[in-house]
Formats: sequence, structure tokens, C-alpha cells
Amino acid sequence: MRFTSSVVLAIAIIGFGYFVGSGMKNFNRSERVISVRGLSEREVMSNLGVLKINFNVSSDRIDEVRKLLPESQKHIVDFLTQCGFDAAEITRSSSIKDRQAQDYGGDKGNRFVASGQFSVTTQKVEIVEKCDQKIDELLKLGIVITSNQAEFFFTDLNQIKPTMLDEATKNAREAAQGFAKSMGVGVGEMKSASQGVFSVDNTVDGGTSYEMGMPRSSLKKNVRVVTQVEFYID
Repeated sequence: MRFTSSVVLAIAIIGFGYFVGSGMKNFNRSERVISVRGLSEREVMSNLGVLKINFNVSSDRIDEVRKLLPESQKHIVDFLTQCGFDAAEITRSSSIKDRQAQDYGGDKGNRFVASGQFSVTTQKVEIVEKCDQKIDELLKLGIVITSNQAEFFFTDLNQIKPTMLDEATKNAREAAQGFAKSMGVGVGEMKSASQGVFSVDNTVDGGTSYEMGMPRSSLKKNVRVVTQVEFYID
């Protein structure tokens, strides 16, 4: 019995398997097409940082709370300014709660609690990291810090998208050529390509850092994209 070239190719594919190398590869038997995944990833530095500082002051006397609140705010503004931030980069907000009016029951503590929030949004990402590591200086001044968090973002994704998509496509062709060579066929023109979703993940020394079970934002980011590409078989 004489087998046609397409039948021989189909049998060879079944024997070779669908998973080879870094991605799933298969032939469309009717159209003689090979489908592969192409990967591109790179490490980038964040270009936007956000530093958040939350604090509170409390007392059984409302007048004392109203006095302590601006004093704490001044200390924090001075601290942020000394870190190297401009006044335009700093925003603040505050509120005062009457615990008795909110019926906290038998919960002990001062009646009045003022909560304050500071947020710094800046491109000085390295200063954000250094300043976040010096928050204990505020504690030494008697300021009750309830939470502080530094977050970093990469906002120039559109600038590197074209290059990364080109790299992913080239990677896909290399994968297709490697697979096709083992089958004794060649790779022709591209039939179609679909762009995958770009992901930007936190990386610290090649891994992911965690705080209290949650990923910690880091200066370095890992950008990754996977494309699905189809090539004609020569």
C-alpha cells in the first residue's frame, strides 16, 4: 500500500507527540500548518513609586486630639521632605472618630481617635524604597504608625511592546524550525499570530518576595508575553 506524504506526516506526528520544547506544537493535517508558542521576557526597572503612611493619635479629650494631629502631620511632612520628596508629590487626609458615639461597647481605649494618611506619588523610585526603610525614625518621635507601604509600577509597557512581540515571534519561528527539522520538513511563511497578555510581575533577586503572605512590590519587574503563531509547512 502506498501512503501519501500527508498520511506519512500525520503518523510521524502521532509518534513524536504534541509537547516538544517550551510550548505546545502541532500540525493541522489538512492545511499543513505548524502551531507554536513564542516567549519573550525581560527585567525592567520601575519608573513610578507610591509611598503610603497611615498613623493615628488618640485621647479622651477632643481638644488634645486636635492639637496632636497637626503636630504629627508636621513631623511626617518634615520626614518626607528630608527624604527628598517635593511638596507637590505629597498628599494628605485625616478624620476624627468618637468611639463612644459609635457604640464600641466595652472596648477600652481613648474616646477620640484621629486617623491620618499620607501618600507620595513620584518617579523617584529609589528614594521611595529608602524612605520606606526609615519609617522607624517617625516612631522615635512618638508617632503611632498604623501601616506603611511602598509600591512600585512600570508604566512604559507600550514602549517595549513592539520589540518584545518581535522577539516572541522570532522565538516561535525558532521553535517551529526545530520541530520541523526533526520531521524532515521546512517552515514557510507565517499564517497567523495571536498576541498573548503582557504580565508585569514583582521580582527580587530572581524570585518573588512576600510580606505577610502577600507579594511585596519591588523596584525590579519581570515583563513577559507569550504569542501563539502558525506557520505553513514547506
